[in-house]
Amino acid sequence: MKKVEKKAVKAVEKKAVKAVEKKAEKAVEKKVEKVSNTQRCADLILDLARSAKHTRHEIVQTVSEALAALSVVTIKTMVSDLQNPKYAKRYSTHTIAIDRTTKVVSIAGPIK
Repeated sequence: MKKVEKKAVKAVEKKAVKAVEKKAEKAVEKKVEKVSNTQRCADLILDLARSAKHTRHEIVQTVSEALAALSVVTIKTMVSDLQNPKYAKRYSTHTIAIDRTTKVVSIAGPIK
């Protein structure tokens, strides 16, 4: 009789764990849905900077086409903000750097 009770308890525990996991997945999905346009802009800029192949102007054009809801001025401001650790920490864990001669944007380093 004890084996049956143990199996029943384990089955109930598994159902409880699955229910908690489903709630956690739904919470994560809601958080993903609520990403602001400025955060998306920062993410796109950082993705393009990781490749270290694009100039500032190319990045502004690409992000502007991808996010029509944001103005070009907002995107340029975000590029500037991501260069300064004080402002970049709001949107990212790394800053970006722009080479003065080639104008190529790349990842500078982690924010301390």
